[in-house]
Amino acid sequence: MRFLVGMMLICMSPIVRAQPTESIEDGTAPPATPTTNRLNMRFGGATSDDTGRPTICLDVRIIAGFSLESCGTGQAIIHNEPGREMAHFRGTWTFLEKQTSRGVGKLRVGGGFAELQVGQDHPGFNFGEPDAVDRGSVAGPEAVVQAQWMV
Repeated sequence: MRFLVGMMLICMSPIVRAQPTESIEDGTAPPATPTTNRLNMRFGGATSDDTGRPTICLDVRIIAGFSLESCGTGQAIIHNEPGREMAHFRGTWTFLEKQTSRGVGKLRVGGGFAELQVGQDHPGFNFGEPDAVDRGSVAGPEAVVQAQWMV
């Protein structure tokens, strides 16, 4: 008899189980699950820039929390104005993510390189100290710890 009751409970459990989209109270809806954010574009400013252009960041999520990120004013791509500007190129990894009804919080770490331009921009990156020919920019490694909140 216990065997039959157990089998009946197992067979009936999918039928009586509440679906995640259903609400147990009248007039209320469950919180929506946030959509996965694979492409993130941000605009802002930086104290390292004096070109008067906004800093543009593009963050592309690749797979399993890994993403590629690039930030800068778009020197030599969007505009060609000389001036002080810093650009970042890095890979990041999300090691902690918390979803709430108000948004998604993320803690990320990453590494890459940054280029500081103080004069005329030349193609490519000059790692190390500026030489006598190209004193306009210098590039070097960087590491980052980020906290993000996306609504």
